[in-house]
Amino acid sequence: MRALFRSRYRLILLSLTLTGILVVWYLNHVPGGFVAGVGQLFLTSILCLLGLFFWLFFFSQFVLPVHKLEDRWRIYRRLLLYIQGGHGPAIFIENGKIRQRKGEIKKEGPGVVILDSASAAVLRKDDRFNRAIGPGITFTERKEYLEGDKAVVDLRIQKGKIGPFLSSGAPAGVSDDQPARLEVQQRQRMETRALTRDNIELVPKIVVHFKIDAQPGEGGSQYGYRPSSVEKAILRRNVDANLPEDTPDRLNDWRWLPPRLAADIWKETLSRFRLDELFHSRFNLPTALQTIHAIIHQRLTQPVVDELDLFGKPTGQQVPSLEYHMLQERGIRVLKVEIRDLEMPEEVEKDLIKRWQTSWLSQAKREKEMIEIQRQYITRESQEQAVRAFFSEAVSPLAETCSAQVYSVKKVFHILMRSIRTNLERNPQAQSKFQQEIEQLSQLVEWSIPED
Repeated sequence: MRALFRSRYRLILLSLTLTGILVVWYLNHVPGGFVAGVGQLFLTSILCLLGLFFWLFFFSQFVLPVHKLEDRWRIYRRLLLYIQGGHGPAIFIENGKIRQRKGEIKKEGPGVVILDSASAAVLRKDDRFNRAIGPGITFTERKEYLEGDKAVVDLRIQKGKIGPFLSSGAPAGVSDDQPARLEVQQRQRMETRALTRDNIELVPKIVVHFKIDAQPGEGGSQYGYRPSSVEKAILRRNVDANLPEDTPDRLNDWRWLPPRLAADIWKETLSRFRLDELFHSRFNLPTALQTIHAIIHQRLTQPVVDELDLFGKPTGQQVPSLEYHMLQERGIRVLKVEIRDLEMPEEVEKDLIKRWQTSWLSQAKREKEMIEIQRQYITRESQEQAVRAFFSEAVSPLAETCSAQVYSVKKVFHILMRSIRTNLERNPQAQSKFQQEIEQLSQLVEWSIPED
């Protein structure tokens, strides 16, 4: 009996019970006897039932923002099922997360799924994946359901991190002597730990920016929605073979793959370079660290990439990128890769800093010498230009005056001294610096005034 009242027919049973009580009460109080009461009760029941269906259909038009008549009819049918207790899940998915009432996702009847512009999902039916759904309203059929958060994707740009991120910021109340924390730190370090060609250990933090493969605006979403990419991301998730088959966590999240591919490429490429090549370059070529970053980005974003030999030198050939094709098969597109905070052994870091300080000092001295030589050259060049300009300005009035006539030596000297004084007086800096010389020139100009 308890199970019966908890079934989908509980509302019907309660309604029939309440209706029976009202009928008995009505027949005992209506004037005209039993026959008249039954007729009136039947007519009233018909009117109430028709009113129920009419107003239910009327208000169902405003439940969800749909435009097609077929969708309005689906809403009406689901409201009828809701009254009977046989409705399916009513779920809202926001930013790749499911919002639902407790146990809502387990309902098997026809339901509805509402997704915002940043969400998509894959529905299951009869223990198999059935179809992908994107932003908007989706009506689910009977026994069609969501597997859970792992069957939902966020269409926005994702940021996958791998490496020793836990050691960079210790949460409050957690000490480094806790075994669990130390174990997690060590596991994170091993994810990106790699050796250079001269056997130096380096541990970086790697950040990969990626998203579901689709163009912005595609599929009615500003972030881009492509059903085939969503299906690939969910259906082709990686399997953790170390966990039992009946464990839900055996299937990794779709965001698991890109950062781990970047870490694998980092380990492979770093082994081709020595430590001193990572930060120094010759002949204005990129450093080894820049080359490694470029190779990781190429292998995750391009179908063919430049090939490197065992010593990190380009061979001039291009080879297919297996990582790119692996991401394409899973409907994922990588946008950007970052390599941060290289960690190395303490003694190596100290030696490297010492060498940097030494090389920096010698480089600074060489640059200082070059700057001093350049300054002296510019100074001499400026002085020569100033002398030539001063001579040209001082002699030009004399040339203009004497071009048509022949003057005496005293007249020519007078014109030259006056021209030089005029040029000095026009220059504010020269006027303040050569005040005494200007006074002497004035005396010479007055002394050399020719007699008419």
